[in-house]
Amino acid sequence: MECKRLYVRPQFRGRGLANALLDCMEQYAAVSAEWVYLDSIDDLREALRIYRRRGYETCERYNDNPQATVFLRKNLRDS
Repeated sequence: MECKRLYVRPQFRGRGLANALLDCMEQYAAVSAEWVYLDSIDDLREALRIYRRRGYETCERYNDNPQATVFLRKNLRDS
């Protein structure tokens, strides 16, 4: 399963919303998928920090998104 969009507007950041959104997405995905994939860009350092803290690991490019520079995945069965 691929997480296509996850965004918290700047005025709402720092309230745990990104983690809450990831919790919901991962719980939903775990019903039918073993892995979650996502892509991002190097400039989104805070987002990448959150993903890595939550167990997302660098993986090979899995799509043809020309803007993406970082590709991550997480095994939901290991969580």
